[in-house]
Amino acid sequence: MTAPKTRDRSLLIIALHGKVAALDAETGEVRWKNGLTAGGYGEVEIAFLEDALVVSAFGARLFCLDYLTGAERWAVDTTSAGHASIIVEAGRIFVAKAGVVDCFDLAGNRLWSQLLTGIGAGHAALGFHGNLRHARGEAHAAPAAGGEPPRG
Repeated sequence: MTAPKTRDRSLLIIALHGKVAALDAETGEVRWKNGLTAGGYGEVEIAFLEDALVVSAFGARLFCLDYLTGAERWAVDTTSAGHASIIVEAGRIFVAKAGVVDCFDLAGNRLWSQLLTGIGAGHAALGFHGNLRHARGEAHAAPAAGGEPPRG
């Protein structure tokens, strides 16, 4: 029997102004930088996979970066530009931008897109039971059994 994979937590990921960087959590040394080529500017939304992260700035692009190196694994167009909300659930990546939700598989293949006609086009909160991303990028885990949600 193979032991479960432990997620590496040696890097602090920093994202701002359309760029992403990783700092060594022990020393603060910059380990890598990625400028998200043609990805836009402004706030950058981050969601984590096992050994990678998916990120999107204001441009109409979604990127998958290697966690340890920052190398681009893939990049795809999103239907819309704007502030991104990203959530990963059951092998799918959901991205909301400016009134559109796009769904991708973990390889970056678009599975579907949905225009939110009559719902709105602002910052979107996305969620599944126990997996919530607030409209301003705040993630929340499920509350403890019978308890209150964790407080940050």
